[in-house]
Amino acid sequence: MKLAIFGGSFDPPHQGHAKIIETFWQLYPKTSKLYFIPNRISPFKTEKALNASQTLEICQLFLQGLPGYNEIWQGELQKTGKSYTIDTVEELQKKHPNNTFYLLIGSDNAQSIHTWKDFARIQEVCEIIVFRRPGSLDAIHSYKTLTNPVLDASSSEIRRQLQQGEKPQYLSSQVYQYILNRGLYATTDSPR
Repeated sequence: MKLAIFGGSFDPPHQGHAKIIETFWQLYPKTSKLYFIPNRISPFKTEKALNASQTLEICQLFLQGLPGYNEIWQGELQKTGKSYTIDTVEELQKKHPNNTFYLLIGSDNAQSIHTWKDFARIQEVCEIIVFRRPGSLDAIHSYKTLTNPVLDASSSEIRRQLQQGEKPQYLSSQVYQYILNRGLYATTDSPR
């Protein structure tokens, strides 16, 4: 059985993430499941705007209607500290022994993945697939590349737009409505 791992902050998840999932399923249709793994706190960031339950709810809405068998794995959301890829991979490996794992990472991370915790072990247990990200399309690496369409979408830019009362271009209507209904990402002086 082949399983895919797609982790990140997803703060919030956007259409760029959707294009990655769609392209993955087009190119790897025999994969049994894609684990969509929102983290609580990335080793590369200090905080998130959403709490764990909000992250779970927004990710559930985001995945609706996307192709393939996608499942949210909540292991990283339940942790109190930073999330490390190797810890998640090993937990999933215990759950699914003797399976092949694809690890999807952005081209921006392909250049620094060798600095990740237990990188050698990650390479032993995962086949790394690099998806294209804005600004790092031609990153040189030795991994398989996912030829996903690249949107000029970033969660940090979407958060900035929401804080300024703007409607971001790259959010699904369900995710945008969820954010509006709960007043997420808005500063106290943002117009509504």
